[in-house]
Amino acid sequence: MAKKAGKSPKRSSPRAAARRRATSTKRQAGAARKRAARKAPAKRRPAAKTARKAARPANKATKRAAPAKKAARTPKKRAKKAQKAAASISKDQTRVMALASEVSSLADETKAVKDVINHFGKLDVLIANAGVGILLPIEKLSEQQWKQTIDTNLTGVFNSVKACLDELKKTKGYIITIASLAGTNFFENGTAYNASKFGLVGFTQALMLDLRKYGIKVTTIMPGSVATNFNDHIVSDADAWKIQPEDIGQIVSDLLNMHPRTLPSKVEVRPSIPVK
Repeated sequence: MAKKAGKSPKRSSPRAAARRRATSTKRQAGAARKRAARKAPAKRRPAAKTARKAARPANKATKRAAPAKKAARTPKKRAKKAQKAAASISKDQTRVMALASEVSSLADETKAVKDVINHFGKLDVLIANAGVGILLPIEKLSEQQWKQTIDTNLTGVFNSVKACLDELKKTKGYIITIASLAGTNFFENGTAYNASKFGLVGFTQALMLDLRKYGIKVTTIMPGSVATNFNDHIVSDADAWKIQPEDIGQIVSDLLNMHPRTLPSKVEVRPSIPVK
């Protein structure tokens, strides 16, 4: 008996078969890439690029870093500086003596006076010349900077006077304070400095009235621009127009040699021809 023939399976065209094979190949390749990506470690940047990136923040921080503050002078350094100054005046230790004292401390100043009396036997003259100048707008002026200025420029003179007073009464001596034209002329950024120098001028003039009955003479010298290393200034030929230190020294000498009947209680001094 003959079998009944069924329908033969439909054959796809060669083009369709090729498309299916291409699609399958792409899918397999994509899956393989995903598996490889999961297994492979993350790519690292080249060492040179990594080093440059790490160096950049450090360089940036270095540029913006504030300059280191100068170390404060220790008592030992101050004493050495005083000894050098004394040696430049005279090698004869019976005529000159080097001392280091913190003017903001009454105890330090009292000890210094005792050392002077033990060495020379008496005290004739006090010249209060220690000073600092911190010139900042009030917004930037710190409490510590304010205290440092007042403690040195004003309280320091009070301490020096108190420590010397009994000995100066014995010798009917002389007190000279070095103030400034900033003690009568105010200026921008001078809140602390002006306050200290205005205060010093007032203190010295009142002190003059207190002590003249004991035969003690008191004068304040108020210089303008002086060619010194004040505030870390480096003196150069450009400072030739300013008052020179020896000019202030001459004024002090003239005051000490003036006849006792006359007292210049306040001396203002400024450059003859200020720089333009």
